Amino acid sequence: MMKLVYADKDDCPEITGSIHPNDFPVGWRKVTAEEFSRSTFFTYSPTHIEYRQMQNDDHAPSVHARLFHFPDGTGVAMSSDFWAKEVHYYKFGCDHKYDELSREESERRGIRHHGMCWHVYECSECQHIMSTDSSD
Repeated sequence: MMKLVYADKDDCPEITGSIHPNDFPVGWRKVTAEEFSRSTFFTYSPTHIEYRQMQNDDHAPSVHARLFHFPDGTGVAMSSDFWAKEVHYYKFGCDHKYDELSREESERRGIRHHGMCWHVYECSECQHIMSTDSSD
């Protein structure tokens, strides 16, 4: 269990820490309940939880949402419509498209590679590096 603490703007994840508090994070998009049910929300623990009131320049109604940030720079969000009795689901950040790096490529770039069951991936969209041990 993690205790929630107040964080200054300097402690926020890059995806929202670098924008105005009323702006939508990069890659903000609405998803279905089915898509949300298969999101990282149910697999990984968020690094940050943020409440945001976001507004477009087109003066559409603002979106009030709870954002859940993950270590790979992505996140999910939920917003409720009190009067319609509905919950809306969102994702933000990159839709990662990972390509595996060879052991030689990883080592040439200074990325640790631990051997045969270790896999290193790079997102072709945002260059995020992810690694995993397939022997677990």
